[in-house]
Amino acid sequence: GAPGGGGPPPRGGGGNPPARPPGGGGPRGRGPGRAGAAAAPVDEPIAIVGMSGRFPGARTVEELWQIVAEGRSVIADVPAERQGWSADEELPEGQQPARFGSVPGIAEFDPLFFEISPREAELMDPRQRLLLQEMWRALEDAGYGDRAVAEGNVGVFVGVEEGDYRYLVDEQASVTSNSNAILAARLAYFLNLSGPAMAINTACSSGLVALREACLSLAHGDCDTAIVAGAALMTSDHDYTAMEKANMLSPDRTCYAFDERANGMVPGEAVAVLVLKKQRAAEQDGNPVHATILGSGINYDGKTNGITAPSGEAQSRLLTSVYDRYGIAPDSLDYIVSHGTGTRLGDPIETNALAEAFRPHTDRTGYCALTSVKPNIGHSMAASGLVNLICLATAMREETIPPSINSDQPSDYIDWQQSPFYVNREPRAWPATPGRPRRGAVSSFGMSGTNAHVVLQAPAAPPPAGHQVPQHHLLLVSGKTEEALTERLEALADHLAKGPDDAAYLASVSRTLMTGRHHFALRCAVVAQDREDAVRLLREAAAGVKIPNLVRGTVSRDFAPNATIGKLIDGLVRTSRTVWEDGVRYSDHLTALAEFYSQGYPPHFDGLWETRPRLVSLPGYPFATEHYWASAAPGSALAVGTPDAGLQPAVQEHTQDGKVIHRFSSQFSGREAFLNDLLIPIENTTR
Repeated sequence: GAPGGGGPPPRGGGGNPPARPPGGGGPRGRGPGRAGAAAAPVDEPIAIVGMSGRFPGARTVEELWQIVAEGRSVIADVPAERQGWSADEELPEGQQPARFGSVPGIAEFDPLFFEISPREAELMDPRQRLLLQEMWRALEDAGYGDRAVAEGNVGVFVGVEEGDYRYLVDEQASVTSNSNAILAARLAYFLNLSGPAMAINTACSSGLVALREACLSLAHGDCDTAIVAGAALMTSDHDYTAMEKANMLSPDRTCYAFDERANGMVPGEAVAVLVLKKQRAAEQDGNPVHATILGSGINYDGKTNGITAPSGEAQSRLLTSVYDRYGIAPDSLDYIVSHGTGTRLGDPIETNALAEAFRPHTDRTGYCALTSVKPNIGHSMAASGLVNLICLATAMREETIPPSINSDQPSDYIDWQQSPFYVNREPRAWPATPGRPRRGAVSSFGMSGTNAHVVLQAPAAPPPAGHQVPQHHLLLVSGKTEEALTERLEALADHLAKGPDDAAYLASVSRTLMTGRHHFALRCAVVAQDREDAVRLLREAAAGVKIPNLVRGTVSRDFAPNATIGKLIDGLVRTSRTVWEDGVRYSDHLTALAEFYSQGYPPHFDGLWETRPRLVSLPGYPFATEHYWASAAPGSALAVGTPDAGLQPAVQEHTQDGKVIHRFSSQFSGREAFLNDLLIPIENTTR
């Protein structure tokens, strides 16, 4: 087998992957490509600058990676907390209970953060709620604060299929609460974005098709930043039952990708988000780069044996067109995260199509690793392609190819002996090699017949900071509630305690907190000399201790910046660089800026540095985890139906030309915290 026991099966010819020749091409070079293929345009690479998501058994990208890297499966029975599923019944003999990969906290949401009433939150499709929060976190991961969002042209592209939450809210739903179009529009509306906002449904390939559309929009200037997302949740047993009736599911509720035992898929859930930007712009602005998109493409199967039947010929044609168009030698790819659904014919069709696309370019066999994450977390439908892309980008960061589990008896429908691929069954080191970038690819094939393929390259290590760094650093943290502010201070302290003890990194943290975050009414600023000092000050700030070099304040609702003070702040920033060498004076300058920040002035302090430090990934906003679910189900957040004696209706009317054209009401008991805490009035509007 291949290194680590992950090579091709004995029947298909084993052996370690042969040594790679210098350069990207194999023994034959690239080959002529498909006849009539269009000439490759000069397409600028696209950088993935932000990532976030919630996955089965995982609330973060890091937790997802731990599951995949450790070769664990988190597919399990329907969670007890999940409402909307049929009550437990005695199953017919031989029938298995429902099992799938479920995301934790599907009902959690922080509606007041997004200025949404609790009642509307309850009726909203949970995909809307989780997408709002994960899109926000992905922007934070990319280093996009309020100023960057306001000055940029940001588009939103969401891959999504029809949701099933509408079956739970039924006639209670509003026009927007379960609309797929609103999935893309929610954050765009909240942040007042101006780029394209669209929802795309091509079934299982929706996420990667949305990414392809985002890349085209970036290339054509429709936006300069693109948020790409995929969402799939199973809020009721409706879709699961439909798949069961269609004989799509594995009878033993286990996904065996590339294996002789493959007998059907296992569903899963996910909300996955990426932030994209042109590579040169990302490098210029100092955004973190998780990976680079070298090329992407989509096509359609055409007429097959059935409208849902895959076409190996179409898949191979797509791969060839992407490699030819972007000048990518298939022999330069080390790793493919496959669609890999665990069906008896689907996996061989995909693997053989890959081999067919590679064959004109190389004679090498068993050198490219193949894995599937669906045995770990299930098939997350519209989000699956983006989940795979996140796993590939994280594998590049961790320099490790994770194992593909449940593949102990590789399928004999695949000629592994003559194939460039082997199923990687154990963790395998994937180190960076000078002069040879690591490359991998992801495919996604929709039940609709729409196919997508994306090629990634690991980013080059950023150059070391070659500029002078000041002796003190200004760290700014804010929140919408005291609880959120405290959590942010604690999370940042924990993060720094485990991070590098490096002045250049602390300068990057300072810039990220300053320009890569939104700033809210409850504010805290500390002036720290080094990492140890920063951790101590942040922990004391979280504990409410009042000490020097720590400033706290609450911005009043009627705060209006004073132009004269604004000029004073600009002067402070300019002169600060002249006193870098004097630690006491520079610290005094930063403390003055901290005071102005705590009063409500925006932290436009970029001039503190000769060369702007790079932005870095830091802990995101700690959203409240209140529970919101369909009121028809037990345990819903708000009781709906016949009001009790304590409920007081709030009736509102929408009038036009003096006539009432809409009339609706909300009911509150008077004890709701948001009635006291909400800074912005809740408005019911009709478009």
